[in-house]
Amino acid sequence: VASAAPPPPAPARPAGRPGVRGGFGLPDRRARTAPAAAVTPSAGSVERGPRLPGPRPPAHTTRLGLAALLAASALLALPGAGAAAPALSARTTAPASWHPPASARAATSPRPPRPRTSLPAEPVRQAESALAAMQRAFFIPQGEAYITAARVGHIRDRSLFQFLDAPQAAAWDYSWALAALEDVAALPGGQRYLPLVRQVTNGLQAYWDAGAVPPAYAPTPNPGASAVKYFDDNAWVGLDLVTAWRLTGDRAYLLRAEAVMRYEQSGWDAAGGGIWWSDARTYRNTAANAPAAELAARLYLATGQRAYLAFAERVYAWERTTLTQPDGWVADGIGTLNLPVDVHEAQYTYNYGAVIGAATELYRATHAAAYLAEARRVAAYALAHLRQPDGAWLPQARFNGVLADDLLLLLRQGGVPEVRSALLRNAALLWAHDRAADGLSGSNWNGPPPEGTVQLLTETGAVRTLAVAAQAAALPRAGQGTPPHRAGGGKDSEPPQG
Repeated sequence: VASAAPPPPAPARPAGRPGVRGGFGLPDRRARTAPAAAVTPSAGSVERGPRLPGPRPPAHTTRLGLAALLAASALLALPGAGAAAPALSARTTAPASWHPPASARAATSPRPPRPRTSLPAEPVRQAESALAAMQRAFFIPQGEAYITAARVGHIRDRSLFQFLDAPQAAAWDYSWALAALEDVAALPGGQRYLPLVRQVTNGLQAYWDAGAVPPAYAPTPNPGASAVKYFDDNAWVGLDLVTAWRLTGDRAYLLRAEAVMRYEQSGWDAAGGGIWWSDARTYRNTAANAPAAELAARLYLATGQRAYLAFAERVYAWERTTLTQPDGWVADGIGTLNLPVDVHEAQYTYNYGAVIGAATELYRATHAAAYLAEARRVAAYALAHLRQPDGAWLPQARFNGVLADDLLLLLRQGGVPEVRSALLRNAALLWAHDRAADGLSGSNWNGPPPEGTVQLLTETGAVRTLAVAAQAAALPRAGQGTPPHRAGGGKDSEPPQG
């Protein structure tokens, strides 16, 4: 925001995972140095948080090799490559290595979603346009790969050398790009995106470390045996996999989500409670625990296995008592001391979204009114405090997409009255003030439009928010509840929500 005081200088980036986290005025989520100050709504910004102790993984800056060279050649040779046409390339044949034996896939697939409410055409078109811009800028179809960054105004001029020099997206970036695609695929007419959903979901296989114990997704593609893995990354991917199963009916994705949950369960701290942020086991944060609780609740709704529900309730109870205050305030995480002084108070919109999503899914699984009340309380706090004077959320575009997704989940259960208007307001600001000529968006939806380099994570937030707003526009102002799920579990019959 123009009137805001200049932020303090960013700390030097430590070795490891260069360029994957942080940027655009946000602190590096994996390297913080001092306790964070409270959010200043008038400034629309957040002070930098504390640096985490403990070891970091070795540096991984994976660059696209020969396969990407061939992919770039094929892409640039396509007629009209880089044009503004909304059509997206997709390969319908999934790699055979992804699928389990046919006998494992013979089980039942999810019920077809109920007919969707008719949505206004313009919000749907906006979401599809933003997705097309994201795919043109960051996705290499022939290699099933995303790159981390693109230059505004140079999408049509990408050379082979630019492709080769671009770091390949980390698992976190890739997961949120898939979530954005799934949000658009859930809109009316989204069936034409299902081949692309399959292609991108199958591309996650490059990050899968089958030799780890237990197996899990590594932060970089083609992981080595020593790669440090992150429980938050795996929770986000697990949520994507459940959504991919619901959209496509391919049970292989659900089975892989269950494998991810086994990894999540291995991260539980038996001494102090909570899931660790990474295998380094030096920090337990909302971003690792709330999405894991949400994933466990969704797996219970999908399979009826009560062990998933028990784990979801245990993780959420720790998150609620350790990192969430009664008024709805959510902390980022806590170190190893288990003391109030060890709580890191940095404010991020995606932490609020993750807690809202976990509480809402637990309400759907149990019908316990306390969960719905907690989701509403956290949502009310976020909408009141994590905003700029004109109603735009903080300039954390990469995180705002998670908040939007989970606010929609709450809205479908009868959310706070301000949820629908907040979703529509932020989508309108984004579309009007924060889009460059080639369709890419920046980190602040008040504008001005981005210049220079845009990160893939930033673009995913724009796509997700526009897709969610398209669904919210069709709901009554008071929200639209959905039939409660039976407490005994079974297949999740909700329409896809990404």
